[in-house]
Amino acid sequence: MRWASALWEVFVLRFEEALERYRKRRLTAEEAGEILGMSGRHFRRLLLRYEGTGRRGCTTGGSARCRRGGRRWPS
Repeated sequence: MRWASALWEVFVLRFEEALERYRKRRLTAEEAGEILGMSGRHFRRLLLRYEGTGRRGCTTGGSARCRRGGRRWPS
């Protein structure tokens, strides 16, 4: 298993654990986000994507951010 894949799996497992505790109302979104190193708002956004697409929803989709109008930003 590659290093990045291992880290990804650890993050997803931590997210799912925080999500379970959030759903049982043992954590607030802010507390769950703090455990994961993000804001409560970002945790809620990730939660919506996770519910919609499953584990694949947790990806950042960063490649779309480097494009503008279908063209790549100059280097």
